[in-house]
Amino acid sequence: MAHYYTGYILGILAQGFWIWMLIDCIMNDPDRFIWIWVILFLNFPGALIYFFARKPISMKGMTPSFISGLMRSRETAEAENAVRNVENPYNLAKLGDIYFDTGRISKAAGAYDRALKIDPGEIRALWGSARVNMINKETSSAKVKLEKLLKKDPGYSYGDPSLAYGRILFNERDKGALAFFEHHITKWGQPEAQYMLGVLLVENNEAEKAKKLLEGAVLDIKGAPGYYYSANRKWISKMKAALAEMKIM
Repeated sequence: MAHYYTGYILGILAQGFWIWMLIDCIMNDPDRFIWIWVILFLNFPGALIYFFARKPISMKGMTPSFISGLMRSRETAEAENAVRNVENPYNLAKLGDIYFDTGRISKAAGAYDRALKIDPGEIRALWGSARVNMINKETSSAKVKLEKLLKKDPGYSYGDPSLAYGRILFNERDKGALAFFEHHITKWGQPEAQYMLGVLLVENNEAEKAKKLLEGAVLDIKGAPGYYYSANRKWISKMKAALAEMKIM
């Protein structure tokens, strides 16, 4: 009897997983017409194939911090031991990154601060500390650190610090924000940056330029691989709303 109930429960879970993957595919995957048939014809194995083929990249960064902390406990211990042995900016910044990635923000802040006291120009610590500042809504401190970082390396971390700095300028409606983003998107094509530039162009009475930019960005997102589309689809609605609000779409 126990085996019967176990099999019954596993069957329900498998069916639930199959339904979840099918709905996710229909709603989110730009290649849905191929993957729907895989899931329908292969049933549960098809759902598993879809999950491992399409979901891991789009789910990156979604692991709860306490689980991430447990998974990286050995790495954390090794980094803490490295700092005890040699307290230099590199080891401290590395430890700060592990703390930050696993949700221990106050510990990350402490590690980054110690690194910057030794070397105020340590670029990894500048970026980490700026991210902590932004989480804590300490915008002025974040802005100073990002300016220092971008002077040393404008392309650091694939443009993420540049985007973060631009986000501050955008929120403040800094007079240099428009020029900053026009330069930024020549190197980095993040949808968020394109959206913010589009809004700034509209506010600067350059509606047609904004229309061309945002409509092109929407097409780029829709035509991108599934994981990229899933990660950035929210910007499609934001871009369309920005254009519609200004009555240029």
